Amino acid sequence: MNTRNTGQACASPHAAVAPDTQLLALDRASVRRVDADGHLHIAHCILSAATVSPYYGREIPGAAALGLKDDVLYSVFRPPDALMQAAPSLRGKPVLMQHTPVSAQDHPASITVGAVGSDVRFTSPNLTGSLTIWDASAIKAIENGTQRAVSAGYRYTAIKQAGTYMGTPYTLIMADIAFNHLALVAQPRVPSAIIGDAAPNPNMPFNNRSFQAMPDQTPITVAAMDAAIAQAVQQAEERAVRQMADLHTARAAVRPFVGDVAMDSAPAIYAFALKEAGIDATGVPEQGLKPLFESFARMQPRAGGGAPVMGQDAAATQGFRQRFGLERIGVRG
Repeated sequence: MNTRNTGQACASPHAAVAPDTQLLALDRASVRRVDADGHLHIAHCILSAATVSPYYGREIPGAAALGLKDDVLYSVFRPPDALMQAAPSLRGKPVLMQHTPVSAQDHPASITVGAVGSDVRFTSPNLTGSLTIWDASAIKAIENGTQRAVSAGYRYTAIKQAGTYMGTPYTLIMADIAFNHLALVAQPRVPSAIIGDAAPNPNMPFNNRSFQAMPDQTPITVAAMDAAIAQAVQQAEERAVRQMADLHTARAAVRPFVGDVAMDSAPAIYAFALKEAGIDATGVPEQGLKPLFESFARMQPRAGGGAPVMGQDAAATQGFRQRFGLERIGVRG
């Protein structure tokens, strides 16, 4: 499934759209509230916007057929009429901790942290709506600025068509937009979507100027430098998002056995859960803790919300320990 990221910030209802960035509910007093159960409600948020944004060729669906190059940036226009037609498709969609195409048959419950409201509407140039965030770690990420923006994931058809929108030239337009989900991101691609459109680099200049090179040096274009910087920023942001998603997944996985665990890394959470279950994981590499816990979890009855009873018979226990090379590691009696 081809999905595109379009991030926006939850700003005040009349916030101007800057070409490529969005933040999450800046006016906390009137836009955000927390209910008695601790769930965060964001009454008004820019979810996407009609604007021209830079996309790498590899990010654009049908790039090969359009003759686009993977590592070249293209100016793509998200038209007002396309967003207006697509607005109903965003109503009620899940809010995720990272961009992942979803369907009823393949839905990542462990990273689903909220939902878009039913009040999504387009008032040019912004697509706006409300959000509810249920998960404590996601709420914390919004409040401390780690995931300060929203970014919409959607399918669309790219069409080669040049033009200018509000003084910004473009070479491609989006058509047949259909929203799939909304993700929390560090930086939006649409400037007004702060809590928006995930961007490789929100401050990326978009021009064809070149720096003056020394006589014996190959000239380095601003575009090439921008692309390198953007790639580095994007990779750093993706690592941070993956770490947060792994942390959220680990907390959800161990909750039925040891309750809520407040630790800063997924490996630490799995190690704690294994220790509480009577398995000494000392010496097990970090990358082995998750599969070790998953194997243990499959063997256990989930009793209430507390730690499970270690009701393994000898054969099952021995097979479990041999599988992960734990014969030398003791188990508490």
